[in-house]
Amino acid sequence: MGAFIPCAYCAQEYISCSDRRFHGQTICCSNCGPNITFADKNGNSSSFGNSAIVDCAKAIDSGKIIAVKGYGGFHIICDASKDNVVELLRRKLQRPQQPFAVMAKDIGHVRSFAFVNSEEEELLCDVSNPIVVLDKRENILSLSSISPQLCNVGVMLPYSGIHHLLFHNTLASVYVMTSANLPDLPMVLDNDIAIKAMAKIADNYLLHDLKIENRVDDSVRRSTSRGPLFVRRSRGYVPRSLDLPFMIDPSVGVGAELNTTMTFATGNKAYISQHIGNMAHFEVATYYQKLFNRFGELTSITPESWGCDLHPQFSTTKFALEHGVDNVVPVQHHHAHVVSLMADAQLEKDSRIIGIALDGVGYGGDGSVWGGEILETTYTDYNRQAHLKPQPMAGGDIASYYPGRMVLGMLKDIVGRDELLKLDLGLKNGPKEANVVLDQLDKDLNTVMSTSAGRVLDAASALLGICSYRSYQGEPAMKLESVARGGINSDVELPLVLNNGVFDSGMLLHELYDRIGEHSVSELAYAFEDAFALGVAELALRSAKKCDVDIIGLTGGVAYNEHIAKRIADEVNASEIRFISHRRLPCGDGGISLGQAIVAGLSRWE
Repeated sequence: MGAFIPCAYCAQEYISCSDRRFHGQTICCSNCGPNITFADKNGNSSSFGNSAIVDCAKAIDSGKIIAVKGYGGFHIICDASKDNVVELLRRKLQRPQQPFAVMAKDIGHVRSFAFVNSEEEELLCDVSNPIVVLDKRENILSLSSISPQLCNVGVMLPYSGIHHLLFHNTLASVYVMTSANLPDLPMVLDNDIAIKAMAKIADNYLLHDLKIENRVDDSVRRSTSRGPLFVRRSRGYVPRSLDLPFMIDPSVGVGAELNTTMTFATGNKAYISQHIGNMAHFEVATYYQKLFNRFGELTSITPESWGCDLHPQFSTTKFALEHGVDNVVPVQHHHAHVVSLMADAQLEKDSRIIGIALDGVGYGGDGSVWGGEILETTYTDYNRQAHLKPQPMAGGDIASYYPGRMVLGMLKDIVGRDELLKLDLGLKNGPKEANVVLDQLDKDLNTVMSTSAGRVLDAASALLGICSYRSYQGEPAMKLESVARGGINSDVELPLVLNNGVFDSGMLLHELYDRIGEHSVSELAYAFEDAFALGVAELALRSAKKCDVDIIGLTGGVAYNEHIAKRIADEVNASEIRFISHRRLPCGDGGISLGQAIVAGLSRWE
């Protein structure tokens, strides 16, 4: 607020010790405080103050798309009930299917389109005001474009004065409230940059002249059978510290490559940054450097050791090697996942658990691609006890965008070529491409083997015709989970093949293939998720018995799937082994930096 010089009236309040503003209340005076302006698409201001709010509200009601400056970045706002406006926004933002978060006027309006239990209401009304993932009500015609083919929607309540003022002046009771940035890029902060960056997106701008010091995305939480969990830990929770159950030396964890965060830790305190994003983009890497410097200043921690991912090509790994020099400790991706879970659950320093790490991709200890791992884990070391069967990804990463390629790779040695070519897998060039992919697999050309759990769920989604192209991260598996909800009463059982610590996911997919047409898609989706969870749980239980371990934990992005996570938890709890899962941290890559920091901070004692 230093840029706003108090007027005579405000200055008198500030120097009077009997006035509450003497103690440093912020300046909201219309004469000397921050100003709000409403501008056209070229940035030309047309109204100010309360008139700006009223004009913005009228524009929203008329179907305009508005860029609104908050205190952590810009949001894009429009009336969520106007499907034509929402679809236009999708085209402009290049997000054809990605779910939009919405902001509702109050909890009553939330209940009109979503189910809200007591825990979810508490999360929605919490002072941190996160986005909360809620189940949509059935047969809701409005808001149909918000989260296509998903059973849930991300909802938040107003958390700033601007939000309340807009709702007070509009007819709309639910807004689309999405970050004003193109996919994987950082949120926009400055007025001039926003006007230039969103020239083809926004019809108008609601601006203010208060500088945003810290870029921060909205936090996302979800209520589950295991309690509330974080999908994204950001606004409202950062830089709140996490207590560690032991002491460590000053260290930093630089994070992964996607959904990146960083962690500064020392003693029994760890400070995890807000969500940063996809480090493959130059703009995100530049933001990362600035945030690193600022977070170091905020925490007053000078790291003596640097934890990074084992992957040599990650931008975060290169950052650590450049700045940490001889004090860098590479940490295997899934080991970091499990360590963050152990700390989240407040396990003591000498603890040993069986960690189930299920995600999309991680650089394995043997140099291959891991993603479905059962690890015997301590805070400083791990042993791989079991895993999913490695499956071929034809074309490498392109198979994560077109999961039909995963189907062909997983079934190639089980189902005849002619039968596979008859499948409609949504490949870009249809059967012609499928034929090329099968040749590629036969000759082992540009094919990567992976134990990824995420790719297995993607394959099931494509085989069932649910989602054949990934337009946003996790889309095929998320849509599989939503469709599976409709088969919750299914009595379909898919047999499992577990041999010598390896879960044959290809044979499980084949069992699904054999039953297509005999049961509904929702029943088959549910049965596949159920069988997958049972197979993973059985591997973990066998590993716990073999290693004489009495704690099993679940981490990784697949743990967001409520059906799979609950099924694994139920199986473990039924065996009278303690089950742990994340509560204070995301189970996805947003929690990895803490695991890296802990391994690095304990490394000098090993």
